[in-house]
Amino acid sequence: MLPAVPRDRSRVPWAALAVAASLAVTSPAGACGERGAAPCLDAQSAWLAPGRQGASIVGAARTPPGGAATAGLALGWMSRPIVLVAPAPDPDGRELHLVDHALDLTWLLGLGIGAGVALELAAPVVLWQSGAGSDAAVSSRPAPLAPTAVRDPRIGLAAQVLGDDRSRAAATARLVVVTPLGDEEALAGERSAVVAPGAAGGWRSGAWELVGAVDARFRPRVRLADAILDDQLVAHVGSRLRLAARDALSLTLDAWAAPVLATQPRGDAVIPGEWSLGVGSRPASAVSLHLSGGTGLPLGGGGAFAPGAPRARATLVVTVHAE
Repeated sequence: MLPAVPRDRSRVPWAALAVAASLAVTSPAGACGERGAAPCLDAQSAWLAPGRQGASIVGAARTPPGGAATAGLALGWMSRPIVLVAPAPDPDGRELHLVDHALDLTWLLGLGIGAGVALELAAPVVLWQSGAGSDAAVSSRPAPLAPTAVRDPRIGLAAQVLGDDRSRAAATARLVVVTPLGDEEALAGERSAVVAPGAAGGWRSGAWELVGAVDARFRPRVRLADAILDDQLVAHVGSRLRLAARDALSLTLDAWAAPVLATQPRGDAVIPGEWSLGVGSRPASAVSLHLSGGTGLPLGGGGAFAPGAPRARATLVVTVHAE
């Protein structure tokens, strides 16, 4: 009998993700998102990832060790993430809240595979939402927005390229694929896959930690009134201050902005963005809690809120850790 040839297992997850991405990108495109048709997009622009400190990005520069796992539930509320201004007798126009309020629940799973590689899964659903719906952008008699929906699930891989969980400086490379399985008509899904490669770096000094990340989201083009939404460059920055030993209490502050790279018909920039302040606690070694709240950033032309930037957001994350 010939001896078994050892396999490089660290390459298997990356190959699987590449196959998933190639299959998802070939998803058929419908008429949604084109001129004269209702837009199909996901109103949720903030992507939570397992293993992070709640809704902030702190911790994104480090992957869990092999065999370590995290499982979490994130309950999030957001207000008016998709708003259009329609012509009206009022000079300022009339606001159409395509999505007025939304309550999301996201299942998060992270697994350290080994060799600095981690698998990340996120499965978000809409428990309840209200608003005029996507048809309000193109019809005077729109169909009501579905009160519940399934959002596009995400699968990602992260690889440690510098440092580890104990080092001051660390960096990771990451690839996320968003599979188009959400409810498009409920403004909860894209009409084809989104592929997002990126990188993150972090620095620790005593009780303080700073993290910065950049990723590119390659997504299908969608027309929303006079705005064009397609590929985006997303920049994150976050910090965490530990106020008690063993992460019993901490404060987080983070922000992100995602300028759309397409040239707009009116020349105005489309830049959704947010900031949030949070408090975290680890009451037990295997359980951590994080509560955060913030608002959108009016970074668009004329100080407007871009689609995907909610007027307000609150998120509670409960995570169970298994070493």
